[in-house]
Amino acid sequence: MRFFFAIALAACAATSIAQAHFRGIGISNGFTSSQLVGLSLDGKIAVGNRFKDDAEYPVIEAFFSDAMDQRGTGWLAGSVLQSRAVGISSNGKSMFATVYEGTPGSGGHFVVGLANDGGAIQSLGMIEGADGLYGRAFACAAQTLFVTASHDGGNSPATSYRWTPSTGYVEVTTPTSNHLEVSGTSRDATGIVGAVDGVAIRYNGFNWATIDADEDETVALTATTNNAHFMAGTKYAPDMSSSVAMRWTDDTPTILGDLQGGGDFGSALAMTEDGAFVVGTGTVSEWVYDEQLNDYIDIGRASAWVWSESMGMKSVTTLLEDNGLFLDWDLQTATSVVMNNGVLTIGGNGVDGFGRSQGWVASVGVQAVPEPGTWAALGLGALALIRRRRTLP
Repeated sequence: MRFFFAIALAACAATSIAQAHFRGIGISNGFTSSQLVGLSLDGKIAVGNRFKDDAEYPVIEAFFSDAMDQRGTGWLAGSVLQSRAVGISSNGKSMFATVYEGTPGSGGHFVVGLANDGGAIQSLGMIEGADGLYGRAFACAAQTLFVTASHDGGNSPATSYRWTPSTGYVEVTTPTSNHLEVSGTSRDATGIVGAVDGVAIRYNGFNWATIDADEDETVALTATTNNAHFMAGTKYAPDMSSSVAMRWTDDTPTILGDLQGGGDFGSALAMTEDGAFVVGTGTVSEWVYDEQLNDYIDIGRASAWVWSESMGMKSVTTLLEDNGLFLDWDLQTATSVVMNNGVLTIGGNGVDGFGRSQGWVASVGVQAVPEPGTWAALGLGALALIRRRRTLP
């Protein structure tokens, strides 16, 4: 009997969840707020932006962050003090950013920049013929950057480009159009998601395919895995009055559900390399009394969440509390997630205990949970051993 209990205890230990950890990415050097953009593959390095008001132009600086400190990238010499991180390499040693070159009064403009941890940001130059960059369409994979640029003052359709150190900027086209807006890539750049003329599209390393949606619905893809096997994004109602977070397995869509007390909006923003975990933001009901209306109204509060098939959708706050960590933060959006050596690390943004907007990083050690049949096998095997022991003389 003692042997059976030993097996049971070992099985329980194999499914335990380690203590949770949490840190704000910091607000330093006279800045007033910060924002997390992305995480390295091991979850130890984050890139983000810090902000402060200025008499003429807001000051924005991209930075690297780990458990010890922040390391700003600076700005281009003689230019407006604005650099904004848009992505991080898998090893956490490099970031892509947009950086202002020049001043508004002298024909200044945003260009793509590259910064190595501990070094100053460097301009990668402007795309020939382009007159603007869409920050929302930046997507990074290793030392590869996808960026969408506007032409003709924004009057012409946008075009996406792929940049690598060896090729520079190369236009990315589909078989039917060059009006592609890339919105996400896998870590190895074999999977690409985006939109062509407002229609969601994916590339699996071999060919392009559109994502099926009802004629009156809009689908926006934001993340993908290698070869676009899994994809994450958002499906909007025809009148844009509501949205749901989605995950696709090839062409099969799955609605990820709602948070407890969920509101009308949900968006999936990032996923792990294997597609097992998805993170994003959603609204939850928050009723407040309106004196003018003499009634309670639902103002809807943003809440960061994480989803898996076995767990369903759960707020990051609840996940941390379930593992013994209680915070005085309001975790509003989850924008990055990685799984490394059994540790799930989520990065996002929210409001800290002092009322300041600040990026954050949370991690929970998660070990594989056996299939239900495993428990039965363990139990039956142990019982068989007990029976055999009892039949011995």
